[in-house]
Amino acid sequence: MSREDVIDSFKNNEANPLHIEKMKELRTYINENFDDILAGIVHCFKEIFIKIESFQRESEDKLDNGEEKTAFVALSALRSGVKLKNSRCLLTAYNKNWYADAKPVENEYLANWLFSGLSQYERELEETGKKYAGAVTRYDVEKIAYDKFPEYIKYLTAVCRKCADEIASLEEFRLIKKNDLFDIRVGEYFDLTESVWLEDESFNIDEDVKKFFEQKYDYAYVFRHYKDLDISRADYSGVSMMRSRFQNVSFAQCDMGFCNLKGAKFLNCDMDRVNLTGSDIAECNFTGSSLNHANLTRVNCAAAPGDDMAELFFIKTSFKDARLNSANLSYGNFADCDFRGADLHSCDFTGANLKGAVIDNEYKNNETLTDDQKGDIIWL
Repeated sequence: MSREDVIDSFKNNEANPLHIEKMKELRTYINENFDDILAGIVHCFKEIFIKIESFQRESEDKLDNGEEKTAFVALSALRSGVKLKNSRCLLTAYNKNWYADAKPVENEYLANWLFSGLSQYERELEETGKKYAGAVTRYDVEKIAYDKFPEYIKYLTAVCRKCADEIASLEEFRLIKKNDLFDIRVGEYFDLTESVWLEDESFNIDEDVKKFFEQKYDYAYVFRHYKDLDISRADYSGVSMMRSRFQNVSFAQCDMGFCNLKGAKFLNCDMDRVNLTGSDIAECNFTGSSLNHANLTRVNCAAAPGDDMAELFFIKTSFKDARLNSANLSYGNFADCDFRGADLHSCDFTGANLKGAVIDNEYKNNETLTDDQKGDIIWL
């Protein structure tokens, strides 16, 4: 057997099954300690916002021309540090020059909850490799282990996305002077990062935003934040607005059919007569929005089957206190959705999956509900 065959055998029979086991252990730990993990991340961001505000006060003469306004805050994992059993991540604030910023503001975040599992994975692999009579070297084990590093980064990014709203609601966040384009990103140091919170204050004129959305660019509308806009009566069908946040935005009479709206927030939005046919609205939040006469036929609110990470971080779709008078919800998947306080008068639930959906008692007599559907609903 060649050395390459030995390494392949080691990966398939030892490393890959052990990795699956470690990922399960990580998901279990996150699930059991979720609040503490989020609190630690939020506290770390609070600390850097305090440092930024202090730095900006000392550099007030440069704020007027935008030199020291914060444009990026990046939480970066250090692969080299983790290899040395150090779970320290850098939380760094940059001006608009990003990595060319001569005076970035820095803080540290210890992600022991995440990377201790990777270190343990490496140790166990090294012990198992001894059975291969020297054919599997220390270098082989290290390479196999740290090829998994990006998967751990995905969990760090997902956790940060879950607490992004809380981070952005901090008073310390409000006090810092931000660039018109402001971005919080998570990833590997000087490598790939993903946005978890993006604000673009330079782009806030109704017609400009409307034309931008009508272009239907790929990935241009995800993880963004819009407020106080009227972009109604337009065709946005097929657009991905995944995990974007819309507050006091009018989508009235828009065609938003077959859109990817997973994790998007529509807070106090006007969505009367909007067409959402066939759209993915899993984890969406429509709290306080108006969807009177809206078309929600065949929408999906469920997590993707077989996606362990999606299931771990899944949040039920919420229509809490929304107005859906005369809306068409036929044949949609509304399993586990929260309709508490929603106006559901004259809604059409024909063929809809309502298993585990939470609905107020006053709508028990809806003529389109079958006895089976009524049995699936959690009535309040």
